[in-house]
Amino acid sequence: RSAGTSRSGGKIDFGAGIISVEWNPGQPGSVRHLAVTDKDDTVRVYDARKMSKPLSAVFAFKDDSTVYETHFSPSGTHLVAGVKLAENAMGALRAWKWDEGNDAPKGKAGKVMIGNDNSDMFIGHTGPLYSLKFSPDGKRLVSGGGDALVCLWDVASMTCQATVARRTKFIRSVTFSHDSRLVATSSEEDGIDVADAATGERVGLVKLMTDEKSRIRERMGHSGAGGGADEVAFHPKAYVLACARGFDSPGPPNGPLQTPQITVARLAVG
Repeated sequence: RSAGTSRSGGKIDFGAGIISVEWNPGQPGSVRHLAVTDKDDTVRVYDARKMSKPLSAVFAFKDDSTVYETHFSPSGTHLVAGVKLAENAMGALRAWKWDEGNDAPKGKAGKVMIGNDNSDMFIGHTGPLYSLKFSPDGKRLVSGGGDALVCLWDVASMTCQATVARRTKFIRSVTFSHDSRLVATSSEEDGIDVADAATGERVGLVKLMTDEKSRIRERMGHSGAGGGADEVAFHPKAYVLACARGFDSPGPPNGPLQTPQITVARLAVG
């Protein structure tokens, strides 16, 4: 079809609302499995080939955990969710193995899996796990939590091998560079931290607000929070970082008019 035409393939209704959606990247040349994370803390995977029929998930998971974000691994072999555990509010990764060539993981296809059926759990934060992302090469995973820590995981062993502990507020977004060498993380604090993906050592700080604007915001009682970002994303082929941010200003008449902004920064990497 041409770029100017489209066809609806089906409709999925949700009561609570959607947090995130993601295609399985391990199925090249095939549009098949779509993972949808709902605000009711359920992760459902749908077969897009059956979107025109009465739709039911081929796989779903729900328990007492609060689910914040879900991603397929780059190979498409695993589905991983960032959660807050109900029993202790710790942040953890919940991982399910995705069997290639099957319509669902081992277990109860088409039904909701309750509890820990067919999943592994890896605790990495003392607060909720808000954001996670796999490296493009599939060897690492980065997670950011309410404890203001960033964990750098080795996927083969699923152990946190390094941390970034330079932030003091919860981590909002994390992302890898195209070559998996760098990790960028954002919080409410000024600047985007850029670190070595293997060691967590800082290699740079991307400032989104001038010192003068930061001082003006502080005088207005907004501290330096406006210098952070809500979402960050590296370009898929270059050291270019996109940062999206809103503002906490109430706007007129109680403050100046502030509009959401997207900043694009090209990093000088040796």
